Amino acid sequence: MASPNPRLSLAFVAALALVAAPRPGLAAVAAPVLKWSYGGCSPGPYCQTGWYSSPAVADLDGDGLPDVIWGAYDVVALNGANGSLKWRGANGNRVWPGVAVADLTGDGTLEVIVGRGGDQVTVYDRFGTPLWTRNPFGFGEVRTLAVADLETDGQLEIIAGRADGGDTLQLNVFEPNGSVRPGWPARHSGDPGNGWGMYNENVAVADMDGDGFREIFGPTDTHYITALDRSGNQLPANTVYNGINPSGPKVWSQVGVHVSDAVDLRGYANCGTEHRPNFADSAPVVADVNGDGVPELIVIGNVYNCGTSPYTDLYHMPFILKLDRTRWSGSGFDWTVIPPDPGAGGRPLSEDYNVIETAVPNPVVADLDGDGFMEILYPSYDGKVHAYWLDKTQHGSWPYTIPSLGLPGDNFRFASEPVVADLDNDGHAEVIFTSWPKKGTGGVGQLHVLSYLGAELYRVNLPGPDLGGGENGGLGAPTLANIDADPDLEVVVGTIASGVVAYDLPGTANARILWGTGRGGYRRTGKLEFALAINDVSITEGDSGSVNSVFTVTLGAAASGQTVTVNYATADGTAKAGIDYTAVTGSLTFPPGTLTRQILVPILGDTIDEPNETFFVNLSGAVNAPIGDGQGVGTIVDNDPPPTLSLGNATVTEGNAGSTSAGFDVTLSAPSGFPVSASYATADGTATAGADYGGQVGTVSFAPGETTKSIGVPVFGDRVNEMDETFVVNLSGAVNATIADGQGLGMITDDDSPGFSIADLEIVEPVSGDRTVSFTVTLAPPTGGSVAYSTSAVTATPGVGNDYEDTSGTLNFASGVPTQTVTVTIHSDTVVEGIETFQVDLANATGAAIAYGQAIGRVHDPGNYFVLAPCRVLDTRNPGGPYGGPALVAGQSRTFSLAGRCGIPVSARAVSVTLAVTQPTAAGDLRLYPGGAPLPLASSINYTAGQTRANNAVPSLGASGQLAIRCDQASGTVHAILDVTGYFE
Repeated sequence: MASPNPRLSLAFVAALALVAAPRPGLAAVAAPVLKWSYGGCSPGPYCQTGWYSSPAVADLDGDGLPDVIWGAYDVVALNGANGSLKWRGANGNRVWPGVAVADLTGDGTLEVIVGRGGDQVTVYDRFGTPLWTRNPFGFGEVRTLAVADLETDGQLEIIAGRADGGDTLQLNVFEPNGSVRPGWPARHSGDPGNGWGMYNENVAVADMDGDGFREIFGPTDTHYITALDRSGNQLPANTVYNGINPSGPKVWSQVGVHVSDAVDLRGYANCGTEHRPNFADSAPVVADVNGDGVPELIVIGNVYNCGTSPYTDLYHMPFILKLDRTRWSGSGFDWTVIPPDPGAGGRPLSEDYNVIETAVPNPVVADLDGDGFMEILYPSYDGKVHAYWLDKTQHGSWPYTIPSLGLPGDNFRFASEPVVADLDNDGHAEVIFTSWPKKGTGGVGQLHVLSYLGAELYRVNLPGPDLGGGENGGLGAPTLANIDADPDLEVVVGTIASGVVAYDLPGTANARILWGTGRGGYRRTGKLEFALAINDVSITEGDSGSVNSVFTVTLGAAASGQTVTVNYATADGTAKAGIDYTAVTGSLTFPPGTLTRQILVPILGDTIDEPNETFFVNLSGAVNAPIGDGQGVGTIVDNDPPPTLSLGNATVTEGNAGSTSAGFDVTLSAPSGFPVSASYATADGTATAGADYGGQVGTVSFAPGETTKSIGVPVFGDRVNEMDETFVVNLSGAVNATIADGQGLGMITDDDSPGFSIADLEIVEPVSGDRTVSFTVTLAPPTGGSVAYSTSAVTATPGVGNDYEDTSGTLNFASGVPTQTVTVTIHSDTVVEGIETFQVDLANATGAAIAYGQAIGRVHDPGNYFVLAPCRVLDTRNPGGPYGGPALVAGQSRTFSLAGRCGIPVSARAVSVTLAVTQPTAAGDLRLYPGGAPLPLASSINYTAGQTRANNAVPSLGASGQLAIRCDQASGTVHAILDVTGYFE
């Protein structure tokens, strides 16, 4: 600290003596860095012994700078930035509970409320002047203290509990002026029930039933819990407990707590086999554990065996109770029976206060993993910090065993009540607490930072004990707050023997505090007091201009007695600033008494159908209040209809050979923020798939923002004079769009003259021997006539032993006959020659002119031939699949991918097969041709109805190893079986 403390530099060195390296892959948060220490120590230096009191942070004097308030014996207020003393409230009695800070009188200024030994409650003004001191009970110590507005009338009350014996009068309530509230102390003399002293911060104050009045719960040094209304009257228990002796209606303090609800209902335990808890040191908490809007009471009990003398303490364990005192269960979780005995690992390490200070099992309830359900954390006398999920198990690395430093006699340690915050705002919380060693070891406790699953991120030594101190540590809960001018949080610790210590937490400007100080807030009520929180907002965007989304930032009433400021800024999620919304930054100021402020974020309209989008409004840099929920989610709800799809028409001239693509434009009426798709399929008109065009099926897809796509359909060229022909492309199954015009018309314009024509032919040279090939001559229209033909060499050589045999002759066409063939013999050879050509010419036509009178025959080398063991490559009689059924259908082609099957490589360009047909329902033929190529005129096998027959064939394959089979019959189906025996490359 920036004060004249000669030991500061030594303390700094000591505090850095151990900073555990973060475990790989775990620590996204930075290590704590010592800011100042020995805050509040008297000159000399000398530090009073501090114990269980948790520090508070508030701007007491209204100068805009946070102050740290803490009590050991004296109460001190320190400058948050450097730890220097602002005022001291001297006293000879120890401060036990966490210091409370609140505006008791409603005048806009804060008071400091302290509970002490010597049966004292003292109220200080903001400058440290005592306003009044009262003795609530006439004897004992005040270790239980809370401040609450019991009837929500804006008037605060002070609740104190007695750490001493006596079956009644455990709790008292004061008005702000120090007068005792009517009906108190309680329980009243003569009231039914059981109770005793309250030796820790044994009170929770909350409105459990939403009626605007707060209930008060006080566990006592028994297995009973006192529950009172605002006037000191005991709360009734559920009628299920009426059977407990003596029978009749019961109040809370008449229903004992045991390890199971069944024993509670009986009213007594069979000691030795049925255990029960003691609540002498049990600080209760109120929280909605499962998010159903109904709060529960959570308390940690010291479960003991009542069958031994003296009783044997066994373990600490959570209990969850409802307002009617019944045990809680819900959302698939059952806490009518507590989690099982942890065994030897959960037993007390020591309960000897000459060895180590008592362990205080203060619970903290927070959603560590962001799943909407609360976890229950607490330190225990087994030297561990526990975290129970609602499934009654400890996840991850929990429980965490507090390490010792290996000094003589330093073999175990205890821990403080934790605080919980999502330091890096990643959706998973970190857990922070302090520890302390055994007495007289000279050792120091540590500041611990764990992940939400209990993995250790950092351990930092606390400063060494001041003069005369036998050890040092932090027994009270740390406090998370922003105590200086930068936006990051600090953690403030009250220690045994080094005063107040503060650590910077770098990179925590956007942290979410889930449990920021002892007992959940500076009123110490045992209920989470989120000071600042921002809500989530959903808003419909509109089609143009802008509309404001309104975020509400709320300030908890516990912080409303002083001026609070907080910064805010938007950040992109799926929504983008400048496109979907307008970015805003700024600061909010809450004058005393103001509990809500608003942030306006303009949402920009558009006409694009898109997903709902999100952005964030983040709070940071709060002064005089912690941030509980620091991120608001803005959801922009889209209101635009999906666009429409339209399919255009296409016209293409067919050509004489090969194929030409007909392009059909598919357009969206407007850009979309979604991926848009639709299925398409061609259908015959007067044109026939496989003969006139290539049938297509597929999906057309638009990425977000795209508006135009094209579907290509190959149109096959020929030399046949014919009518113009049509086919259609149909759209269906649109996703994220509707179909406005779902059919495009394809027009194939014929460009052939009437008369005789002959088509080119691709020929594979036989591997051995001869083969014949057929050139198709067409007469269109088929009016009858004749035409002569003859072959001649181009690069091929005619004659036996060469490439082919010349031939000539005349074809006579009767009226109505459209085609005849010219047969040419092809010879094999062993010479690699490349492609050789010859031609077939038409001449001397009668009855019609010659439209296309020359065809080219291209003879390809067979390449290398590879023999395969006969292998069935397809059989349509098998069940459905790419190489099986169903049967081939009349007038349709089906394509099979052969590459990769039966040893056929991708490089194969033709295969030798045995083709068989069976069960044809009508006479017909099959045509085998390369997948994706125009339909050939020649067939590979002919058959009659009901016939089974086979033939050898050498069909060529498409570029990707595909073989197409066309079924030519008037109607019905036929099965095909194909056995491969070799392939050509």
